[in-house]
Amino acid sequence: MKRRQILKYSASLPLLGGSTLLLKACGGSGGDGGAQPKGTLPIPELVRADAATPVTLKIQKGQYEFLPGKKSDSFGINGALLGPALLVKSGAQFNVRVENALDEDSVLHWHGLLVDGGSDGGPASAVGPSKNYAVKAAVDQPAATLWYHAHPHMRTGFQTAMGVGGLLVVEDDASAALGLPHAWGEDDVPLVLQDKYLNADGKLTYKLNHNTVGLGWFGQHMFVNGVQQPTHYAPRGWVRLRLLNACNARVLKLRLGGNATFHVIASDGGLLAAPVPVTELVLAAAERFEILVDGSAGQPIELIMARHDEQYGANAAPFDVDHTLLTIHPTLPAKNGLLPPVLAGLPEAQAPQGARERHITFQLMGHFPIDPDPTGSLPEIWPFDFAWNEEDSVFDDHTLTHINQIEVDGAPMESFSLDTASFRVLRGTYERWRLTLRTGDTYPHPFHVHGTQFRILAINGGPVPAHLQGWKDTVNITPAANVRAAPGTVDILVRFDHAAAMPHPYMVHCHNLEHEDGGMMLGFEAV
Repeated sequence: MKRRQILKYSASLPLLGGSTLLLKACGGSGGDGGAQPKGTLPIPELVRADAATPVTLKIQKGQYEFLPGKKSDSFGINGALLGPALLVKSGAQFNVRVENALDEDSVLHWHGLLVDGGSDGGPASAVGPSKNYAVKAAVDQPAATLWYHAHPHMRTGFQTAMGVGGLLVVEDDASAALGLPHAWGEDDVPLVLQDKYLNADGKLTYKLNHNTVGLGWFGQHMFVNGVQQPTHYAPRGWVRLRLLNACNARVLKLRLGGNATFHVIASDGGLLAAPVPVTELVLAAAERFEILVDGSAGQPIELIMARHDEQYGANAAPFDVDHTLLTIHPTLPAKNGLLPPVLAGLPEAQAPQGARERHITFQLMGHFPIDPDPTGSLPEIWPFDFAWNEEDSVFDDHTLTHINQIEVDGAPMESFSLDTASFRVLRGTYERWRLTLRTGDTYPHPFHVHGTQFRILAINGGPVPAHLQGWKDTVNITPAANVRAAPGTVDILVRFDHAAAMPHPYMVHCHNLEHEDGGMMLGFEAV
């Protein structure tokens, strides 16, 4: 294999709470999309994906104005940039048809959806240009804000940066009965947060070199649902924000203006046991959180991306200072959404006695200096090594160094193979995984596991913050301290209830997409 919005006006649609709303989505129904006027937050169209007739999702090229008056090549789903928000009820059948209208292989991964390996949308399921495929799978998991994105081998970063992605919302009766804000696009607001690197002509530019491969692809512009610094008019009272960090690599540190308190109500895989009041929230790439902000006073609420010094490269200008992402004006008539004191019943996060333990260790190989040389004189080859070992394993302990040739400014580097399942788990059984950064790797690695929603047991040997104690499919692994002698560790409790076997295994990988495409990924089977 070589390396290398749908924003339209739609008809009224039944929504999460049974109301209707004329929805405006990101770009246009064809291949062209225009940037919305500054001050307007586009709302992705909410489309039921559990009907008898499958929803068609066309991955296609487009033209999009990231900057007013300057068109750029882009990718989108059913439009120029991003795609619709898919809605499915727990207990129903997820039913979609995916068409690939790109000039290269592609596939959509249903990130966080608990389905079998053949339906999951991993890189082994990619189809060629002008090909299509269907996915129909039973959904049996709690209400949650999930998402979908491109996942072709070695091209995930490029296609996601170009705009292939969207939200996937699971609803259930238990969450609907809580009285949470639920008027889609009014007091229930989806926010897809992405950075983009644009050249002087306003064109999206995705180029790999030794810096972008090592640090990840960073953009100097932040977009919310495809626009910069929009405004949203909301009802007075509680406003629900569904936050998705859809950046390729950037870790986001979010606050409200005035350092106001807000409440985290859900993480990747669903509601928390109870709301968690915070003044700051960190989202690594691919993480989702739902929060409630208080608009009862009718005063503007600013969602701010704070300067983030813990990720090298993230605090480069213009993000060396706090940056307003969105301003909410809660001046419309109240919808009476609630902040319940209790949200969901969660089982205790404790590994059963005798649970299998696995130790997964990975590292960004190669020496990166504290200040990367801007002259380009650094080595061009940066091998990734995603290793694993386990005690008392039926497999021999070993390091996986899979070989594929990909190009980084014309230089080859090592990657993993699609032809290998590196280990096997038994369906329906709990395992405790210890995820470790090798000494010397000081970069954050958002670790994603396909096919499960896990619980975090410990972070760097310590307690788990309250907002991370719910269901997760992605966890950010960072050094225990900002020194090379302190590798970071995260312990998680996992279980897989669906089958995944070659040639469609589940994947574990870093969700810094440049790390993933460089080989920080492996496949495994659930049998």
